[in-house]
Amino acid sequence: MSKVARKIYKTPAFPGTVQIDSNLYADISEVSNMDYREFLYWTNRVFGKNKATELLPDTSAWLNEEGMGVLQKYYFRVFGYAFNPVIGVSYEQAQAYARWRSDRVFEFLLIREGVIKFNPNRDSTNYFSIENYFAGKYNGIKPDYSIPYPVYSIPTIEEWTFLCMKANEINSANVRRYWRKIDDGQKDKDSLLLRSKENFYFKIKEDDLPAIGLNEVMGGCTKMFYNLQGNVSELSATEGVSLGGSWKNTREEIMASDIFYYTGPNAWTGFRCVCRWEFYQGGKTVE
Repeated sequence: MSKVARKIYKTPAFPGTVQIDSNLYADISEVSNMDYREFLYWTNRVFGKNKATELLPDTSAWLNEEGMGVLQKYYFRVFGYAFNPVIGVSYEQAQAYARWRSDRVFEFLLIREGVIKFNPNRDSTNYFSIENYFAGKYNGIKPDYSIPYPVYSIPTIEEWTFLCMKANEINSANVRRYWRKIDDGQKDKDSLLLRSKENFYFKIKEDDLPAIGLNEVMGGCTKMFYNLQGNVSELSATEGVSLGGSWKNTREEIMASDIFYYTGPNAWTGFRCVCRWEFYQGGKTVE
């Protein structure tokens, strides 16, 4: 490894994640509306409105939920819901977000180490991506193949299961320090607050926003995991399979099984990412 590669590889953790194995990191909570809106804003600036429109979540999913139709207009855009989990995102859209996030984090690391300069004038013919950099197509810069790059992805069922196991250990070690006022009646081994049918509330008026029972995706401690069970079910790398259950499920259903099924974007499924270091040459994952 070059000196820059060693510095990058020693990065303590990717933004918003906690390390759970030697080469596996996971988001502390679900991807939020604000996170996804940042993705759309960048896409619009670089590729234009049409491309960004293709990636919009399907907010009409709320129309399928009794009494929640008003959220079609408000949930994704109103700041009061900015840190709630994004819903209505397809399997393909979630994968596009993960690829975009990989590019942006690697771009940040290279800028931080002085390998490339920040480019405020990005467009569809001149933007940074991992592929462009290692192909030598970004501003004529010679790529350093010894530099590892982050790959964000939707977790496999096996990765998500391992995450839940590690979350139990990590949360147990931190919960007393960072979450002293938690309601023990809602706590379980894998999530700090299990949002399910029994404790989901929904009282909302257009002149009294926001009031909804979904937990926000930000927590009081950045070294703990949130909402692995309940809240929203989470997409897995297996299309049609989501994990952890959601606010539409009872506590008994959630505790009985982590596997749930969906047929398309809906109001009860979101996603979080996992991340690994990889090397460009041969595409081998660092062990």
